[in-house]
Amino acid sequence: MGKDKASTAEEKETASKNKKSLQIEEEAPWLWKWEEGDCLSTDGDDDDEDEDGVKAVIPEDPSAVILGNCGVIAVLFETPSGFAIFGYYGTRLLDPDAWQHIWADFVNTPDQTVWLKEFQAFEDKLSAINKDAISPALGVMVIKRIIETAALVYECDRSVDKHAISLRHAATHLERISHIDAQDWDLLKLATALKLICYPEEKIRAPRRLFTKPQVMRLKKDAPKYEDVILKAPCLEIYNEMYTARKIRCEAARALLCLVERAKRAYEAELPDHEIDPDSRKIRHCIDPVMIDELREWHTRLSTKPKKRQVPPTLAPVDALQRYTLISSHPLNKPNEPGILSLDIHPSQDIIATGGIDTDAILFDRSSGEILCRLTGHSKKITSLKFVNQNGLFITGSADKTVRIWQGSEDGDYSCIHTLKDHTAEVEAVTVHASQKYFVTTSRDNSWCFYDISTGSCVAQVGEASGQEGYTSAASHPEGLILGTGTTDGVVKIWNVKTQSKVANFDGHVGPVAAMSFSENGYFLATAALDGVKLWDLRSSSKYFMTFPPCNSDATTNAVEFDFSGRYLAIGSSDIRIYQVANPKVIWNVIKTLPDLSGTGKITSIKFGVDAKYIAVGSMDQNLRIFGLQSY
Repeated sequence: MGKDKASTAEEKETASKNKKSLQIEEEAPWLWKWEEGDCLSTDGDDDDEDEDGVKAVIPEDPSAVILGNCGVIAVLFETPSGFAIFGYYGTRLLDPDAWQHIWADFVNTPDQTVWLKEFQAFEDKLSAINKDAISPALGVMVIKRIIETAALVYECDRSVDKHAISLRHAATHLERISHIDAQDWDLLKLATALKLICYPEEKIRAPRRLFTKPQVMRLKKDAPKYEDVILKAPCLEIYNEMYTARKIRCEAARALLCLVERAKRAYEAELPDHEIDPDSRKIRHCIDPVMIDELREWHTRLSTKPKKRQVPPTLAPVDALQRYTLISSHPLNKPNEPGILSLDIHPSQDIIATGGIDTDAILFDRSSGEILCRLTGHSKKITSLKFVNQNGLFITGSADKTVRIWQGSEDGDYSCIHTLKDHTAEVEAVTVHASQKYFVTTSRDNSWCFYDISTGSCVAQVGEASGQEGYTSAASHPEGLILGTGTTDGVVKIWNVKTQSKVANFDGHVGPVAAMSFSENGYFLATAALDGVKLWDLRSSSKYFMTFPPCNSDATTNAVEFDFSGRYLAIGSSDIRIYQVANPKVIWNVIKTLPDLSGTGKITSIKFGVDAKYIAVGSMDQNLRIFGLQSY
């Protein structure tokens, strides 16, 4: 987005041509209207020859480039005597009138968009297809509505992703001029920041609390510094296009999830009962190769980052933590059902989520001191909850054996879009993968499930011998390929997520492992149980190198948490103790002890705020407590 003054007029002209590239046909709301600005130009001949010697049109459509093979797909047709496979220009399925005129393409093809690839006759066509695996209701749905809705979701993502290069380049200007590290920001957040810079007086349409107040103030204050760097008109057009795309995608994704679930039910309803295992009504598959490649890619990307990272300049220093005191207390739970069992802090917004005995999840705005919303639906206590740092998603796990995925809206409300019932006992932990595309749940049923967040589908369920009592905690490694789980019998198990195989057992705890946390660089694992907290060095043997016992003989340790920088470790028992992280060969010093003000003697959950500038604490009363400095 750097501004070359000599080409300003040309850029404005190009931006004008590309205006309103994201439009929807009124008569077919699930299809995209392709504008001239969306097409790719090609040089040379207008057509190319495929392997069968048939001339195929070279597509100008960018979706054809993404499809590969010049946009040509294979189409299976049933004929009176058998089946035929045709080559077909696949992007024509995105035309608004595709379903009305598809037959004309196969009858009259002067532009050679269709050609016969293979034909095979069958005396008994039913023998060519497993009839029990195809449902007429599912077939109709897959042929039309699911494909149409999925295409809309895809196009919404494409309309956002096509701006990735320019927006990532703009992020470098944000860091250089405003000293804001925006490299890990979502693309819509980047576009919104540029809109805020270019038009600081206009109202911004964006998800609630997208930026912190200091960030908004800094961007508005620095707006004049960007005048010779950023072109306003293209920024506004990109922002409007991306905002519209995200809004449409949200609705389309919800519709798609409902359609797929309906199709799944229609398929399962037609299966004979004798073909379904009565002890396991759902078939569990291994993680598919595409997901494995994505997991491996994330691992490679994250593992190549320097392990000895610079301390963030905005991180709260040790002397600040030593002065932390209670700055606020908020009665969030119902008074007759006190007890906060889990909490999480949104990574990019000043929002804290709590869940506990009263079965509700509460989203609390720390800056305003107000409850944003109360999420109801679970029938038993909420044991674990996590924010997903994209698409406004939020996940809760409960003792009612279910997991719920919630979708946030523009007005700050959340609605449940999935209720997952894959476990047969209490769900004890939810942990989100580093990619923010997958998550894992663990349960007392002695299994853990790997889920695709976008579909809410259980991709793999891993169980062990039924004689054991199950899992009580879990954490995902920062690099994405390792999962830690804690058990009721005090064993910490380390898993390879890619192969769903156990790679190590860490023994030494007494009692159930209540909590665990990986350090930011992935070197250390801290685990909490009745006998306190143990520290494990994942680079060496499976023997813990340090133990922090409970502060008194009657106390149990229920919470342990590294801050995001990996510089501090907090432990919750009958009080809260904060340690400065060091190496395994020296003692980790306590830099601050905070009292349990609930009077219950049981701290249940701890979370560091951004840059460790505050600490959120949950206990067995109804209050969320915030410790820090008033100056922050």
